[in-house]
Order: sequence, then structure tokens, then C-alpha cells
Amino acid sequence: MYSYEEKNLVRFFFKTNESAITQLIHKKYLLAEGQIGENNSYRKQIAANLQCENLSTNSIKLQYRKKSLTSYFGKYNECKNSLFVDFERKNDKEKFSFSIKSGLMLNSLSILNSNTEIVKHNNLIGYKIGLSFGHYLPFNNNKWTLLAEPAFQMFKFDKTSPNFLFPNETVNTVVDYKSIELSLGIRQSIFLNQASTIFINGFTVIDFPLVLEIEYKNSLNFENKTPLLNFSIGAGFEYKSRYSVELRYSTNRNLLNDFLVFDGKLRGIALVLGYKFLET
Repeated sequence: MYSYEEKNLVRFFFKTNESAITQLIHKKYLLAEGQIGENNSYRKQIAANLQCENLSTNSIKLQYRKKSLTSYFGKYNECKNSLFVDFERKNDKEKFSFSIKSGLMLNSLSILNSNTEIVKHNNLIGYKIGLSFGHYLPFNNNKWTLLAEPAFQMFKFDKTSPNFLFPNETVNTVVDYKSIELSLGIRQSIFLNQASTIFINGFTVIDFPLVLEIEYKNSLNFENKTPLLNFSIGAGFEYKSRYSVELRYSTNRNLLNDFLVFDGKLRGIALVLGYKFLET
């Protein structure tokens, strides 16, 4: 048995030693009274071409569904002592992937006091390295993957900027930020050909600060060890199911969520390179 699927269209075919590949005919149509009619000629085709003495299954009861037809064809081949391979069972096997990833981040940081921005820095470079664990969902040709990505990230800078409250003055901002972040999400893949795939990702990100120290104006010092939450989306390209490159955008992450009147909003983009070293 063969099948063809495209969106909501599903068609099944069969082949025997005496016949070429033939479509199993099934069609629903609208009757004049507004009711739905159904052409179930596939049952007659099976009764005429795929019967075996020791096969008791009645083709009249067969539904035009993959599970029902696959079961019947399997019994038919066993009855005929024919060698066959059930590719559907093979594809149902749990499939996982393991990758290593590294990224270059370009962040912006705004510090706000009671919703008033007092300092802002753009183009802050950071780095990350981590792993990616994928679980392919067993449908739609493995186009959907659940992902868990733990990573270590860091950035550090010491910069002077204009004082937003007193334009004639400058202030110094020092940031030391290291953390373990866990991204949990899903990926949809679009296969261009056997070697090339494009994909889109969506993640919920939980960040666990290891070091988060911000010194502002040489007088305000912030430290935070509370987990942080934000979201990220990305799109990328994978080559030969091995190498990948992705551009990922992260929404605001409040580094100062422990402080009532201060916010430290960090967001940015990252260029992420990946190498898939194992797929099972």
C-alpha cells in the first residue's frame, strides 16, 4: 500500500504482482438535498484484488483511513506469505537529536527609575555556548520538534554615557552578567530538498543568574540572583541535517526585577551556530 498526503488531501494506492499502482477510490460529494454522499469503491477494489483464503477481514467494514487500511494490507501480506516492510511503524519510532551551539549576542540595556529611562546602552556584545536536545514529534514527517536548550551566557562592559537627568553630566555604568539560561520551545521545519532545511523557533526562556552586578553612577549597586523570564523567536537554515545557522530575537528581560523602583531591560538579537553531533 502507498499513500499521498498534502494538507487535508489523503489518497491511498495499492499494487499487486498482477497490477500496476492503482488508486483506491474514495470520494465524498454533495447531494441535491444538501446531504453528503460517499463513493466507497475502494472496498470493491479490495474485495476483487486483495482476498486470501485465510483472511477473514471483511472489506465492507474497512474505513478509508491509514490505520484501518494498513492493518488489512499487513494481514493480507502475512496471509500470502509475502515479504513486506511497514514503513509507518518505522517512522513511529521515537527520534531525538543532540547539538552543540554557540552564539554571538548584540544587546541593548536600559535602566529605568520609576519608568523614567536614566541610562541606555546599545550594541553590547555578549557570548553564549550550550546544548540543544530535540524530540521529533511522530507525525507530519518529523516537521515539528520539541526543544530544550541549556546554555551559559555572559557579557561585561564598563561605559560612560550622558546623564539623562542632567545633560551636562556623564555617568559610568558597569555591568557583569553571567547566567545559565534554559530555553524551552518548539521548531517547525520546512524541507527544501534532501540537504537543505529552513526552520522557525519559538521559546520560553528561564534565566538563572550566576553573577548579575550593575554599578551605576558610582553610587548605586545592584545584585540579583532571582530567575528571570522572557521569550525568544528565531529563524534559520540547516544543511545536511548537521550544520545550522540561526538569527534569534529575545524580548525584554528585567535584570532588576527584585527592585521596586528600578528596571533593567535587556533585549537583543543573537547569531547562533549549531552542529548536530547525534541523531537517533
